[in-house]
Amino acid sequence: SLSGENNKINNFAKDLNKKGIIIISITESGNNTLSKLSDINIQFYTHEVAKIEHVVQIYSGSQFFIINEFL
Repeated sequence: SLSGENNKINNFAKDLNKKGIIIISITESGNNTLSKLSDINIQFYTHEVAKIEHVVQIYSGSQFFIINEFL
C-alpha cells in the first residue's frame, strides 16, 4: 500500500494480527496505519512528478518496484 491507509488492506492486516501472523509491509515513509499494524515496515520515499489542473497528482513509484525486485 503506497499510503498505508487502504481500509481493505488494513482490515486484512488486523485479521492477520489477531491470528498471530507476522506482517511485513512496504509503504511510503511516515507514520501510517499499515506501518503501525506491521511487525516490519519497509519505507520508501515518493515525490510528485506532475499535477494536472490541481485535480490529479502523479507520483514516482519506481522505488517500490526496486524494493520488490530486491526481495
